[in-house]
Amino acid sequence: MKYIGFTFLSQLPFKAGDEVYIFAGTQIKSSHPKCMRYIQKKRTKVKIKKIYCGLDSIGGLSGLSSVSGSGATRVKNPTVEWVGSGGYRKSCDINFISKDKHLPEHMSW
Repeated sequence: MKYIGFTFLSQLPFKAGDEVYIFAGTQIKSSHPKCMRYIQKKRTKVKIKKIYCGLDSIGGLSGLSSVSGSGATRVKNPTVEWVGSGGYRKSCDINFISKDKHLPEHMSW
């Protein structure tokens, strides 16, 4: 994976309005009440609506691991969001998209 945890928007290769490809095998999160998570079945082109920077935190809140007692580190990679069919929002990890329709090197599995 290329982008792990919090990453400044200026360091990401995409911006809102870009058209990108989502590849088959990517886990998609959706706001649709009947299908909140699914695996993308084929390569699809979408237009990015929002980009989220990701998260690096300890114990759920940055710097509070000793207070929470869990000591667990939570990492969330940057994500992109787009509007799918029916107006439902969809999102996925930024590491599984590309401006090019060919699979990027870091995704070869």
